[in-house]
Parts: sequence; C-alpha cells; structure tokens
Amino acid sequence: MPENKILKEMNSRKVLLTKWIQQTQISIQNAPVGSLRISKRKNSLQYYHYHGNEAKQTYIRDHSLRDSLAQKGYDQRILTACQKELDYLAGIFANYPTPAPEEIINKISSARRALIRPIELSDEEYVHQWMQIPYTGKEIPANVPTYLTARGERVRSKSEIIIANLLDSKNIPYRYEYPLTIHENIILHPDFTILNVRTRQELIFEHFGMMDDPSYAERTVEKINLYQSAGICLGHQLIATFETQSHPLNLQALNSIINQYCL
Repeated sequence: MPENKILKEMNSRKVLLTKWIQQTQISIQNAPVGSLRISKRKNSLQYYHYHGNEAKQTYIRDHSLRDSLAQKGYDQRILTACQKELDYLAGIFANYPTPAPEEIINKISSARRALIRPIELSDEEYVHQWMQIPYTGKEIPANVPTYLTARGERVRSKSEIIIANLLDSKNIPYRYEYPLTIHENIILHPDFTILNVRTRQELIFEHFGMMDDPSYAERTVEKINLYQSAGICLGHQLIATFETQSHPLNLQALNSIINQYCL
C-alpha cells in the first residue's frame, strides 16, 4: 500500500472511525431497552418510552431515562454512519492505484533518476532543500552567555535549548532566528521558523521568556500585534510560549503545542 498523503489521512480517519464505533457500541450496550418518542402537545413536549416489539409506549417522568434513550438513538445513528464510511474507505484502499504518481520516481533506477525532475519532491528531499537555504541570523552579543543545543547551535537562553532539542528529537526541521521580512521593510528574526513536513507549511515559534519585566511584556505585545498585522496570527501561523521567574517554561505545554502544530 503506498504511503502517500491521501492514504495517510484516510488511515487516520479509519482509526478515528474505529474508535467512535467502539465507544458507541459500549454506550448502546449499556443503554435502556427501547427507544424515545417525542410528541408535541400545544406548547409543550411529551416524552414516551417505546418498548419495541411490544408495540406499546409509556409516558416518561424520569429525565435520566429520557436522556439515556435520546443518547441511544444518537449513538445508533453514529454507529451506522461510521460503519458505512469504514466500508467505503475499505473499498478505496482495496482499489487504490499502486504505485501512486509521486512514488513512480522510487521505481526508477538511480542512474535514470538523476536525470529526472520529479513531479513532487519526497519529504526527505523537500526537508533537505529547505534546510540548505543559506541565511544570516541575528548576531548574538559577546556578553550573552554561550548556550549550545544538542546539535551544537548557539542560542540565547536555556529555554531555547529545551525548545530546540525537543524539536530536534521529534525530527522537526527548524531554522534559528531566520530573517523574516514583513510590510516590505520590517525585518524580524523569530526565535524558530519551523517546517511542518506533513503540510509543508512554515510556522513561526516565538518564546517570550521575561514576561515579568514590564518593558519586555510591552514589547512582546507590540511584536505579536506586528505579526498579526501582517496576517501571521497567534494560534495559526504563529505559536508562542511564555515564562516568568515564578512560572518557568512548562514542558508539558511545550510538548503539547509542538505535537499539535508542528507534526
């Protein structure tokens, strides 16, 4: 089975549908027998417990029974829809053409491959080219302590070491303080410019580490507003972490942010 992006997304959907099926099956098994019937009388609703094969219904006074039967009806519809979609996906998987167009290049000899411009670069080639783009970062003053990441790159703080090393451990490509021009004449140097390999989109990652300093906090707000004025919005193209002396970098939150936005 070719591991291209479409199949990866469909496989993720298959996993989610399977999870929902398991959840709804358990919920249905624990639900009361029968179903809910709702009747409108004048300006009020009346709820009845329909007993299936017994062809009779009783008025419901117990709100928990009413809610359980309503949930059961919803779960049954979810279960049916999930099973139908799973069957549909199974048909696609079974009939999906192999190799996929972007995988044709891998079926060609290396000698011939060297002469060809592929229709789409592989993830590895795309990352390689992205990482090879030359740039000059922002100069670090001599009076700033030397902080080195696991790959020997100099950064400005211990927190940036943590961020860089976590990105590196997850094989997430990044550039440190890569120049970014906005509004045609304003050059910023974000802490990290990150490549989401799955989507091939770039993200800006800023760490604001002295938020208990009023002047620093003021500059932070100005910088975030500047990003947003250029269409780089917090929570979308821009992600950020914050800390003060009493609230250091939260490693659990950092890991969650990276997993959500960068993978």
